[in-house]
Amino acid sequence: MKALDAQLRPDLIDALMDLYCAWREECTGVDAAYARFCNVASAERALAYAAYAAALDQEGAACDRYAEHVAWVLSGPRPHSAMR
Repeated sequence: MKALDAQLRPDLIDALMDLYCAWREECTGVDAAYARFCNVASAERALAYAAYAAALDQEGAACDRYAEHVAWVLSGPRPHSAMR
């Protein structure tokens, strides 16, 4: 990873923190869905697994958004108007 030469703008840091927190919230959702799956009656196991798989998909999407923004920030300085 290259070192950042310039100080990051506060709005970029805020966006990174928001995306990180969103990802971590989805991680908590995965943990909860897995716990439900592990403790559900066998008759409800398929539905619980579907909910767990959906939680994994949501966590993966949140992780991707965070990773993309980190890569975008590290790719170099941007004028304020070019920020996504």
